[in-house]
Amino acid sequence: MKTNGLKLIFSVFLALILAGCGTSGTDGGTSGTKSISKGKITTKTTTSITVNATQFSTTSADIVTEDTGGSAESEIVAGMVVKVTSTDGVVEEIEYDEELEGPIADVPAGAAPDLSFTVLGNTVVVDANTVYGKNDAGGTYTAADIVMHDVVEVSGFYQMDGSLLATYIEMNGIHPANSEAEIKGMIAGLTGTGVMGDYYSFTVLGATINTDANTQFDGFPSGLVEGTYVEVEGTLEAGSFTIIVAKEIENETEDEGSEVEVEGMVTGYVSDADFMVNGIKVDASGATLNPASLVIADGVMVDAEGAMVGGVLVATQVEEESIS
Repeated sequence: MKTNGLKLIFSVFLALILAGCGTSGTDGGTSGTKSISKGKITTKTTTSITVNATQFSTTSADIVTEDTGGSAESEIVAGMVVKVTSTDGVVEEIEYDEELEGPIADVPAGAAPDLSFTVLGNTVVVDANTVYGKNDAGGTYTAADIVMHDVVEVSGFYQMDGSLLATYIEMNGIHPANSEAEIKGMIAGLTGTGVMGDYYSFTVLGATINTDANTQFDGFPSGLVEGTYVEVEGTLEAGSFTIIVAKEIENETEDEGSEVEVEGMVTGYVSDADFMVNGIKVDASGATLNPASLVIADGVMVDAEGAMVGGVLVATQVEEESIS
């Protein structure tokens, strides 16, 4: 499908100025422009959510969970990382899609509420700020309940050390009875051509992805491409905690020309023109820095805004953010 990290939010006031408009609404959109906002729900009422310090109405939105539209508003809660899509100031869709889903492969380390464990080859960290959802019996999952082989759904943000800091977690069963797996990240080490006898294989973060004749592809008219940010859904190969047989692979790259804002921890820093913020490549070589003394480097929390050009966020402004 699908406490600090990624969030995408439409640059309301900049777009309004460029469009020659003079007003804006709380839904974060402007006339004729697509608005995408992705981040953690910090507060929620029966009619709105707050994401990235912006309030969005839920009254007219299609709520999408587990890739299924028409979900109840009650199914999205504080702590979840969601994607809000608006057009002409009207929120059209609010989508919740976890970063990881799979079984815990080891005995959790630490003491509740501060624990770490491995899911699909990736270290997951929970702390006192993590929000807990349901367990497989419909009750409330807690840090004290977390054990090896629990199948967990994790929403959150990747940190500088590669670990996933969970902002929301719930339990969906026990492995191997439940062998479902889902992961997001960039395609690496791509092999194969996608045809019979030469199916695609690649890695995403700590997981190996294998395709077959039943794998469906969304957003790849010319086939898979190395380095593309994807969402992979599938099932674990028998006896493995890290090999996924893909049912569906979806291209998660944001639309060309979309004005977005991404907040998170800088990773993969090469230069101000080449670094990552939670899966989004950023070029801040021409950006205004706030404060002016800001030094962009791995581990620094930033908020970068601009437009998507060739799969890269060309930032016009980068602001230092608090980690808390």
